[in-house]
Amino acid sequence: MELWWLYQKSPAKIGFSMKKESLQKVIKLDKELLDLLIKRTLLYSAYLRDKRKKNTPISDSEFEGRLWKIWSKKTKDVGINPKTLRTLYNHFNNLSYELAEKEEEKSFKLRPLKNKPVNINLAGPFDVYLTRFLIYISALKNLPLEIKHLVLNDAIYQLIKAFNALDSSFTWDRDLLLKKEGRPINFNKKAIFTGEDELNLYLLIFAAISQPGICKFTGDSNLKSMDLRPLFSLVSQMGARIAPLIPGSYGLPIRIEATGTINDTLVISEEVPDPAFWAFLISTIAYNLNKISISTPNRDLSNPFIDRIFFLFNKLGIKYEIENDHITLIPGLNYSMEIPHILDPELTAYLLGIVIICGGEADITGTYPVDFNDGAQFLKIFKPITPNIIVEKNRISIKYEKKKLDFLELDIQGSSRLLPLAVSLGIFANKAKIRGIPLSEQDNLNYVLTSLNINYELNKDTLLIYKTREKKDKKQVKIFSPTPNWSIALSLISLIGYEIVLENPGEITKLWPTYWTYFKSIPKITNITQKKEEDQVELKKTRRRFLISGDKKVR
Repeated sequence: MELWWLYQKSPAKIGFSMKKESLQKVIKLDKELLDLLIKRTLLYSAYLRDKRKKNTPISDSEFEGRLWKIWSKKTKDVGINPKTLRTLYNHFNNLSYELAEKEEEKSFKLRPLKNKPVNINLAGPFDVYLTRFLIYISALKNLPLEIKHLVLNDAIYQLIKAFNALDSSFTWDRDLLLKKEGRPINFNKKAIFTGEDELNLYLLIFAAISQPGICKFTGDSNLKSMDLRPLFSLVSQMGARIAPLIPGSYGLPIRIEATGTINDTLVISEEVPDPAFWAFLISTIAYNLNKISISTPNRDLSNPFIDRIFFLFNKLGIKYEIENDHITLIPGLNYSMEIPHILDPELTAYLLGIVIICGGEADITGTYPVDFNDGAQFLKIFKPITPNIIVEKNRISIKYEKKKLDFLELDIQGSSRLLPLAVSLGIFANKAKIRGIPLSEQDNLNYVLTSLNINYELNKDTLLIYKTREKKDKKQVKIFSPTPNWSIALSLISLIGYEIVLENPGEITKLWPTYWTYFKSIPKITNITQKKEEDQVELKKTRRRFLISGDKKVR
């Protein structure tokens, strides 16, 4: 109570000068607070998990509204900023949601390969972002679609699931996605569960806005603490309104009220997040306007996702002009969804990285997108190592004789997607210098390198990796991967000789669900269906065939 009395007496007047014993009381209070927080998290997560088992919506906006009223009433006269308090409240609830949504999984030992060159021969993975945009266009315009060599990661699965709940008709079998013309999607009077992906949320919001009607959105815990206010001005120019359903919250759940009309001239402020802008841009195909003029001040239009959208616009016959931060769109009338097999540059690059570390060769069929910004970046990362990567119209290939690199210098230009691969190649070298480390990734980077006991220095945006320990000193390391990209990078590091036990191998489903199947098949990697057929042929070769004749077996 002493601290509370001090606070009531106004910190400004007394300076709130806390003595050592007062600080000890803060420590004691924090311990008690954490004990209560753990109890709250476990109790609420048990309730949410029970809802999940019963296949009912996991979120409970009515109960959380009651809780928020308690928070508001208790803190009304303290002077705490309501927005800050609401953020804290959302984070408290998110702890329970995350625990309820978490699946138990077994750890996975990444077994290092020993002196065996690899042979990779497969049809490469289709670009995961193009896949999402194609699904979006197909659903929005009710067009047939076929994608071979599909990567059905969590975000793609959740987007398909959302559209199928809106009367679309996507089906899939292994790595093949199909949609035939069917009923158009209908958002009116529907409740849409968006999953956990931010881009999916924006795609679905702008799809809903393109139709007149009212609908509700909910999603996983991480989307509940989002601030959607930057979208309010944009959607009002599109004849729509976003209304948060929980007082004081600006994330999910929300209600959308839409007229289905759009201004032919729009101004998009720089506060609108990039993923929301990409979703808006591709949603413009839903409107039957002769021309749409878009101003988006201070926004970088030269990024990999914009590349993909304009690539699709070209394929769909949509004309566009870009001048500084201004875009003019002239929608086409006859859309064709015949898109070539475009390789995912990031996933393809990891396959090439396996060849660099192990030696051997790879022949990956599909069109490598050298004209995409990230396609060029991922290829560039290998230039200091080997010139033997050949890009042809419908394939990319490499032959590489394994050899230790004395020094590797790379510049990833602030790309968080390039960082994990660059680090794995840097550890493969005796010494490495990697420039352009994004600030947002430095905590993850420090965690991974410290866990692996790598000798390194991180100065601002430059990483120096020094000669790693001798192999005999490398002990087994248990590690949680910060992201699915890091999961794949850690598997490459294990091929160098590090004994790594991955505590969350299921994280990979967010990016490339079949990757562990490929990884475990090293040194020979083929398409999964192809591998199964080869296994069956091999099995038939080893079987003995017996013909039964009377009491004798004739072999």
